Amino acid sequence: PSALVEARTLLALGRSAVRFSRDEEAVPSFEAAAERAAALGDEGYETRVIALLMLSHVQQGLARLDDAQRALDQCIALCEEHGDHLHLAGAMNNRGLLWGHLGDRERMVADMERGVALARTLGQDALEFIVRYNLGESLYLMDDLDAAEPHVRRAMEIERRLRGDAGRPQVL
Repeated sequence: PSALVEARTLLALGRSAVRFSRDEEAVPSFEAAAERAAALGDEGYETRVIALLMLSHVQQGLARLDDAQRALDQCIALCEEHGDHLHLAGAMNNRGLLWGHLGDRERMVADMERGVALARTLGQDALEFIVRYNLGESLYLMDDLDAAEPHVRRAMEIERRLRGDAGRPQVL
């Protein structure tokens, strides 16, 4: 297989592991996918960015916060370099969650608000929903109900528009 197909296959193996809740197993697949895609330059860009996004998410769940931050630093730099606002919005969400894990409310809010702004600029309601939901929930868990409320309300509004009045139970 070509080097790109190999990198994408490693990415797929990592995603499969995550879907089966085998996060420890996913990490080396995502790392290898990102490394191999990096060697391909622009041809491997999208595979690399997605691998770094998924890697940072999994690493947070495994309490490897320093590793997650390194993956996000790489990802954000790449997205900004390429003017890739779609993946950058996802990276802002992931890094916001990281700051929340570290108890840095100010940075969490700043990154997630940037993610919301990017999603809105792109007209990506589903992406705005994810970032708003995560920001509202994080602020709620930090016991800042007043700050959480507008984000939760907006997430619910988007959810109803996308899925109908019932929505998903976790959003309600």
